[in-house]
Amino acid sequence: MDEMTTLDDLGEHLDPAGAPPLTRARMAVLAELAAPASRPRRGVSRRWTVGITATVALTSVAAAAVVLAPVTSVDRRQPLALAGASEILNRAAEAADREPTLTPRPDQYLHIEIRAAGREPNRFGYGWPASLGDAIVMTDPPGRPFSITLRSWLSVDGTRSSLQERKPWNSSRPERWWRPGCLNGREVLPGRPAGRACVTDPAHLSRMPTDALSLRGFIEAIGRRDMPQRPKGSHRPSGESEFASGFRDVLARGYVPPKARAALFRMLAQNPRATVDRDITDPAGRKGVGVTLYGQEMIFDARTYRYLGVRATLPAKTRTYSTIAITNVAIVDRPAQPPRP
Repeated sequence: MDEMTTLDDLGEHLDPAGAPPLTRARMAVLAELAAPASRPRRGVSRRWTVGITATVALTSVAAAAVVLAPVTSVDRRQPLALAGASEILNRAAEAADREPTLTPRPDQYLHIEIRAAGREPNRFGYGWPASLGDAIVMTDPPGRPFSITLRSWLSVDGTRSSLQERKPWNSSRPERWWRPGCLNGREVLPGRPAGRACVTDPAHLSRMPTDALSLRGFIEAIGRRDMPQRPKGSHRPSGESEFASGFRDVLARGYVPPKARAALFRMLAQNPRATVDRDITDPAGRKGVGVTLYGQEMIFDARTYRYLGVRATLPAKTRTYSTIAITNVAIVDRPAQPPRP
């Protein structure tokens, strides 16, 4: 068999009679891809065969592209410089969905460490925030600048006393104090008799819903509980006001289960009033992007969109009250116990 005969046979194989050009091109590429790798090509090297196939496939670029183009995942999302609040919040929801969920026992504690920086909450210029909530929700006008580390050991089910520790940047000695738990409807503190009436407030929101309608009702209920009692005959606050109050409370907790956090971010992504700040550095030195709603600016990692903390601002966004960075969340067995490395 001479070389011309071999090429004639190959031409018949690649270009069967009666097939239209588009079909011929597809058949050529499919025949090459379907052939077992171990079977030798008679009289023609693999490199030469692929070259002929590519030449024939040029008669229909579209057909060859469909078969030969590698299957890759294409990220169609906007780059961070162009992404709006809705897309950033949806990316944050995806990041939350990937996080593991902490599953403590009811008798354990959540250890939460934050770094906070900003201005003191009172007009007289003294006193640092005493809790995570104080560091987030401040009053106007703010006083002197502050920078502190806050550590909390919060009762998972809310029935035990919680310990808090505050260490200002200019002090070598931390301050500690107890927050009452709520057992059988009465406040409890170490070494003290049962105190005034209370409502149990668990640190771990294990029952926080993940569907939008139930989640909104859950947050509004927290907001109603936190709002001061209204005088008789006064108008009830709107659902939006209750949601805003509950939303601030949820952020102040420092830990929300990832699935519930993802649902919250997706719900907030529907709010057209959200605004974006693309250049934030939190008190831990991490670069982030911010989305502001209800006077609270949620901070997300600029690369992974993981939730980092929150910044409280004036309604006009002319000044910042404070910025907190959540640096550690862990489960421990007792107050003052350091988390495992």
